[in-house]
Amino acid sequence: MTQNSQAQSWERIMRFLADDDDLSTEQIHADLKDLGVDVNAFQDRVQESVRKGIQAQWRERAVQEKQSALEKKVGITDLASWPILKVREWLDQAAQGMFGPQARELVAAWHRKKEAAKMTDEELRSLVMDIQSSLEDGKKSNDS
Repeated sequence: MTQNSQAQSWERIMRFLADDDDLSTEQIHADLKDLGVDVNAFQDRVQESVRKGIQAQWRERAVQEKQSALEKKVGITDLASWPILKVREWLDQAAQGMFGPQARELVAAWHRKKEAAKMTDEELRSLVMDIQSSLEDGKKSNDS
């Protein structure tokens, strides 16, 4: 189809679509065919465009989710390398509310259940990871 014939086809479609209030789908298809429009090919092109758009959105979302997971994993890896003194400092800061009320409440709940002095280094790291993960999940749900 040449550019000129495409332009003419679109012009006919636009004229036709401007006045379709009282027409059934079958009548619209018949009138479009009378105007020289290949309705099935047009529908196929529209469906293909929509499909490609949806697939592009899915791909973008997958990329974003993968990036988010990688960022989260890097944070956990970083935490595993923290000296235990830094882990304890982070917990103290969280208890003082430096990371927001949710972190303060989570640390307070932990204090009620178990004393920090009795926890192993791994338990403390795990606690910080859990709190950070909870804060990140809360941030995501608020962004939605």
